[in-house]
Amino acid sequence: MIHLGIDFGTTNTVVAYELDGKYNILNFNEHSFIPSLITKYKDNYYFGFDALSLLSEKQALVIHSIKQYLHNYYHNKTLTIDNHTISIEDVLIGFFSYLKERIEVALPFDSKTGWDVIATVPANASSQQRWIMLEAMRKAGLCVRALLNEPTASGFEFSHYFLKGNAKEKDVYYVLIYDFGGGTFDVSLIKVKESQYQVIGSTGQNQLGGDIFDEKLFNLACEKVALDKRRLSYRQKIEGILESRTLKESISLSRGFLQRNLNFDFENINIQSKIAKIKSNEYYEAIKPEINRTIELIEELLQSQTIKSASLGLDSIDYIYLVGGSSKLPYVIHAIQKVFTKAKVKVSDNTFATSALGAAIYSSKKDVKLIERFTRNFGVIRLYNGREIFDPIFPKGTELPQTENQVTKIIRDYDPEFNIGHFKFLECSEINPDLSPSGDINLITEIRFPYDPELNIIENQTIERKDLSHIRVCEEYHCDAFGIINARITRKNDGFTVGYNIN
Repeated sequence: MIHLGIDFGTTNTVVAYELDGKYNILNFNEHSFIPSLITKYKDNYYFGFDALSLLSEKQALVIHSIKQYLHNYYHNKTLTIDNHTISIEDVLIGFFSYLKERIEVALPFDSKTGWDVIATVPANASSQQRWIMLEAMRKAGLCVRALLNEPTASGFEFSHYFLKGNAKEKDVYYVLIYDFGGGTFDVSLIKVKESQYQVIGSTGQNQLGGDIFDEKLFNLACEKVALDKRRLSYRQKIEGILESRTLKESISLSRGFLQRNLNFDFENINIQSKIAKIKSNEYYEAIKPEINRTIELIEELLQSQTIKSASLGLDSIDYIYLVGGSSKLPYVIHAIQKVFTKAKVKVSDNTFATSALGAAIYSSKKDVKLIERFTRNFGVIRLYNGREIFDPIFPKGTELPQTENQVTKIIRDYDPEFNIGHFKFLECSEINPDLSPSGDINLITEIRFPYDPELNIIENQTIERKDLSHIRVCEEYHCDAFGIINARITRKNDGFTVGYNIN
């Protein structure tokens, strides 16, 4: 059995594998990643390196950072980019099919023995994002055994190389994983005790990552040469973002890095023959709000009820581990070390690959016990006593099932007040004291269910009070180890039941 870890990143996709007890990053023609890039050219889609080779073609439609569109995914969601309508599911299946083919070619041994694949997702990923990832990978022929939250996967990598590989001083370690990627930020506090891993708490934010850094660098460059960005075409803007990404990644941690100039050459993107000279500290000031926001999220996690109930705090943390492509920026490292002066801050040698390596490690370790938790609140808004209430079915912090064959089950049993039940399923990052959802709110789907057995058609019916004291309704919710939720609503009197996939 071949143990694989796959990290589908906003910018790049990384694959790791186990061979003779050692964990390696899979190389694709001397590259340690596959670009998470898609192009549409002459009505055909191209992926990864094939897409990269078409960037010089002016008629090619470039789709970058496709992962950023998944956090609020819904069934059959499409994108409109430069007047082109694109099915997210179709391009994901195409990308993962390409990925599977490249893995088969790149593996340094016969892969006919079968694969055990662990894929990673952002800790803050919605159930819809988890579902579409699984669906697309499976349709592409990648049979995923488990989804692992990215910071949790990095926790396995950290433990393997920094704790178990060295003389242990303690029986229990608390590691704060700071995962700053291209499109998302997650932070998790993990308790490590030998082969037991417990996620104490997690938080994060979508649309917070290196993509914003690239956008701000391009904005600065345009300002320096008095270029009106609004007049640029979609293609020119994409080329500017990709050039900014390349320039950003060239920054190295060295003395005086805050005084270094960044030279943006517009000739590289065929806009005009001008060079914008940007002082490094100007760029730092531009992206400081995003870096500060990651620090705020760490502090919010440490002040959360989940952490406090475990009697933990900043003084309990043994290490802060910086992972993800954006965490290697010297500005980020500088800011974290400046704020958290008493913590042992470690930066991964492979910030872009820790999730994939950790997933491969998790795949091969059959004796590992993992306790993972919901990172968001899943619930339903329904009518109760004449008003809408939010019922948190799976609150943030709820433990996920530990094996793929287990489910966590929640039941709501009641007498209905109305002829029709109107359910609004949603996820949110926070819940107010009055139990209303707040923070990052994502409406998943709305469902109408006939409480009244006499109703055959409910689409055009008005919801109204009705004496249904003789009717009993049961809502049953199942959550699996992937964090994917299913619901079933049943009229117990006559057995009428409808099942829903909450994706």
